[in-house]
Amino acid sequence: MTATLKTYWHGLGPADRYVAWIALALAGGGVVAVYSATAFLGGGADGAQGYLWRHGGRVVLALAAMALFSAIDYRGLARISRPLLVGALGVLAVTKVIGVAQGGAQRWIDLGVVGFQPSEAVKGALLLHVAVLLVKKQGYIKSFERAFTPVFFWAFAAIALIGLDDLSTAAIVLAAVMLMCFVARVSALQLGGLALTGAALAFVLLCFSPSRAARVESYTGVDLFPGTAAE
Repeated sequence: MTATLKTYWHGLGPADRYVAWIALALAGGGVVAVYSATAFLGGGADGAQGYLWRHGGRVVLALAAMALFSAIDYRGLARISRPLLVGALGVLAVTKVIGVAQGGAQRWIDLGVVGFQPSEAVKGALLLHVAVLLVKKQGYIKSFERAFTPVFFWAFAAIALIGLDDLSTAAIVLAAVMLMCFVARVSALQLGGLALTGAALAFVLLCFSPSRAARVESYTGVDLFPGTAAE
């Protein structure tokens, strides 16, 4: 086992090692945060140690999955990026109908042993496909119809579906897509249009969700939406 890990580590490039160190640091910080936040629960299976062991197990599984996917040639994933995104969007749409509601939002699929959020798959598939599109269209990246429209279509579809139940995650995904477009030299006018579309979509979603709108108004102290009152 140790020899396998050493072989894997030495096979990584310099940039990959930095990414791996960052992932390990974030995972370790998360374990410490979970243990610190649950320390008041005391011992026992449902106490701080129970939470620590469960979270530690999830971290190990996540790191193993990261190592597994890092061994996959990204060019192979790039070739199937569109089917991956279409499939993830389809599962997310189905989740809105038959998914399991937790925390007031219907965003989970129950797999028996574990729960699964299709929005997580959509995030990864969207960023992968956007990266593929931006690379392929570098020769005419300033073109609205040929370059920006396909990116906008997939980003809007994914962010709208995610935002129905999780507006904060949708905002993070939009920011990531905009950052990728900026690095890929998409025009500032098109980036501004994407940002305005995202803001308009968020406003519409909040108008149809009074509870979330009320939280935004409570945070800002400004009456922004009809049917609610800022506190």
